Amino acid sequence: MKPILKIWIVAVLAIIPAISNASSGCDQEMTQIKIIRTETAPSTGIDRSLNTSEISAYIVNDTNKKKTGTPVLTANKGFILGYTDESYGVYNDLPVIIFDDFTTDKKFVNFPFKVKSSAIKLLTLKNKNRDDLKFIFECMKNIKFEEKEHKRYYISTYQNIKILVPKSTQEQKKIADCFVSIDKEIDATKRKLEQLKEHKKGLMQKLFPAKGKTLPELRFFEFQNDEEWIPRPLSDILNYEQPTPY
Repeated sequence: MKPILKIWIVAVLAIIPAISNASSGCDQEMTQIKIIRTETAPSTGIDRSLNTSEISAYIVNDTNKKKTGTPVLTANKGFILGYTDESYGVYNDLPVIIFDDFTTDKKFVNFPFKVKSSAIKLLTLKNKNRDDLKFIFECMKNIKFEEKEHKRYYISTYQNIKILVPKSTQEQKKIADCFVSIDKEIDATKRKLEQLKEHKKGLMQKLFPAKGKTLPELRFFEFQNDEEWIPRPLSDILNYEQPTPY
């Protein structure tokens, strides 16, 4: 096997065990849990746990996205829309939940930021000695809520939804810490997955002939003296069926 090809394969194989052997401290600790009788957790409206903040002071003014600076956030899948060099109106009361009033999308944020839209609600704890914000966030993610029309939901409806909350703040924090450890694993696995994709992309460029050529740049050792690759139409290789009967 050529040295370059060997290096590529070794690099890929080094990543795979790191993914498959990942195990969170949360999972290890969960094995120690015993079933015990407990009091029914109190059911409380979200509004009892969370404050909302005025958003207008934190909306970005510069519409030109920068590559560095303070992140500009949204609560939907995009999350970080870009960056700004504006030094005023940066939100710093962390951590916080950002909540889209129209879609009910939400994100847990623990770094300074600005926002793009006035539709964002900033949610913080009313009593840090009673509740854990990460725990409340995970409860909110578990709420099944259907947005049936285009309107603001938090004040009118969402904040009145009741959630079950442990009486013990320590139990809330323990559960939250468990999810934090799992989130870190997910992020690390995503990064490793991207590395694997890049390795595969590089290998495909080396193991398939470049345009205009009939031999790949790299070949496995046992095939290095084989003939050139030959062009063949897909019609000679594949059968096809119309999907109509199915």
